Amino acid sequence: MLLLAREGRDQTSHHDPNCALADVVRDAIADCQPSLAGRPVEIVSEFSARPILPVERPLAYVVLSNLLRNACAHTSEGKISVHLDEERFIVADSGIGIPEDRFPSLFQRHAKGAESTGHGLGLSIVARVTDLLGWKIDIDSEPGHGTRVEVRFKPLENQPLNPGG
Repeated sequence: MLLLAREGRDQTSHHDPNCALADVVRDAIADCQPSLAGRPVEIVSEFSARPILPVERPLAYVVLSNLLRNACAHTSEGKISVHLDEERFIVADSGIGIPEDRFPSLFQRHAKGAESTGHGLGLSIVARVTDLLGWKIDIDSEPGHGTRVEVRFKPLENQPLNPGG
């Protein structure tokens, strides 16, 4: 949160911000496990690459842990998977999914579903951090069939990272 507060300020005095994203995935999964106690939910990870990114580790952790916590909160049984490759990570769950009418406000502060026990800040923080880092986020969800969130930190060839913004 402190890094977000410093957004836009001179960052030249900071140490080298190389971040091993596979370690962030591992730590975020470990931190989410207690929230699944007593539920038949499995978190699995798959790494086809182990990228080192030029970002502050706490920022990458904030994005990943918020997405994983959402997946845990909305999956009562089944599977949550995290896939990591050279260009992106994907968090997918077999949970309740997101109703289509929620999509326009998904990344707004204090916007949350009726079943949520949180404060409606997680996805707004994710949006703010991904924007700060120049990452692109896409969410695909179908009620009753789960949610898939893709965070792309490297643009597709010949495509800008954040088209139009």
